[in-house]
Parts: sequence; C-alpha cells; structure tokens
Amino acid sequence: MKVFLIITLLASTVISQNPVLTFKCQNIPEVCNNMCWGVHCTTARFSATLTSDNSAAASVKSARRRAAGCLPNPNQCSNSGPGPNNGKGLNCDEFPFASTREADRGGQNIRCVPITENSQQGGAINAFYRTTATAAGTTFDIAFERPDFQGVKYCINPPGGGNVCQNDGNIFNKKVLAPDPAAFTPRRKRFQSSRSMYLYATERGEKVSSASLFEVGRKLYSFVPRNDTLGEISFAARPAEMGGDDDINLEMVVDKVVKRLM
Repeated sequence: MKVFLIITLLASTVISQNPVLTFKCQNIPEVCNNMCWGVHCTTARFSATLTSDNSAAASVKSARRRAAGCLPNPNQCSNSGPGPNNGKGLNCDEFPFASTREADRGGQNIRCVPITENSQQGGAINAFYRTTATAAGTTFDIAFERPDFQGVKYCINPPGGGNVCQNDGNIFNKKVLAPDPAAFTPRRKRFQSSRSMYLYATERGEKVSSASLFEVGRKLYSFVPRNDTLGEISFAARPAEMGGDDDINLEMVVDKVVKRLM
C-alpha cells in the first residue's frame, strides 16, 4: 500500500507537456460539470489527458456513443419523443469524448445538458483538432476556465478539503446514476478516490483548473466566436463532435499560466 501511494504521488507531480484545450465554464457550466465529474470524480478511471482519434470512422464514434448511452435516439436526454426531458432543450453529453481513444475503456459518464452548450463544446473540440491536435494519436490535456462559476460543481477542490463529488442526480453510467467516489474512513482504510484539481492564475486574469500539472508559462488554448460573444452566434443543435462548420466561426485565444494557486 505504501509503495502504491508513493508511486501515485510521484505520478501526480509529473509536469504535462501536452497542448491544453481550455473550456470556458462560464459559457458551458453543465457540460463542464460532466467533464469535471469524469476527470475529478471517477476514482481516477479517466484523467485530464486524452488521445485524439478524430479521424476514426463515424461508425467507431457512433459505437462509442452507444456504449456511453447517448445512442440510440431517443435517449433519456432527448428533446423529443417519450421521456422526462421531452421539450426541455437537452441532449446527451458523454465523457470522454467519442473522438478520443479513452472512450474505448467503457464506463463513460453522461449528462443531460442544454443543446446549445453541447454544440459550443463540440465547436471548440473540432477547432482544437483542426488547429492544434491535428494528428491522430496526439495526446492533449483539458482545463476549465472559471471553475468556481455559479452552477459549476465538480471542477475545483473545495476550500478546506472535503468532497465535491456528490452526484446531483444528472450524472449517469448509461441509465444508472453514477456512484459517488468512496471517502476515507479509518475503519475501511479507504482513501478519498477523487482526483485532486490544480488551480492556476493566467495572464488574461482568469482562474483555470485542471487535474494536470502545468508549469508557469504553459499555453492554454480556447476558442471563441470571432465576435467574442458566444451569445451572438448560432451553434447547430446537434451532438458535439459530429463534424460540420461550427468550428469555422471560432478563433483561437491563447492564454498563459502565470501562477499556481493550489
């Protein structure tokens, strides 16, 4: 047990050298909740490091979505057809992304999220693949801007310790509620199994969290509409990463880590 813990601690202090895709949680809080649950709360099954497989056949991506529970349609999040979310403007978001190899591990978590948020996320992912993680097999990290924004629940370590990883009733493994990670108890000798999140200050005056360790100066890539106002652009109401032109209306914003806060 002691050897395992030492190895785990050493692994957690390795500075990542991957490009970093940063999601703006102030614009997509529900989608950030799903990603951060996967990174922070899945007993280290998934991490903030992903492997691009965007060139995979559409049938492969569909199989990954089916394994996650987002296919077939209608599903539990569907905006049409029978079900509790009919007419609510929601669709199914899975993590890890269907365009990454980590989705083949199974056990993805899904969340019912606003269609517009899911499309914004998909546009950012596609733009990142087009401009930065251009080759299949590229490993990249994900990070979360404004992780303490109102409604964002799982993207930051709580002040004073404790456990933020308590399912709000909208995180699923297929149709079953995802379990909360086990907390430490002296009797069971079990350790809190959620992954710690680092918190950084950036050159543009933002706070960014990630489960990956970055050095000062690390570049953070995000994508915004060319008019820099997400509310003024229409994203297609379709599942993220399905392809199309959502990403061509976006431009890259490069930020930089200036300080580690936590």
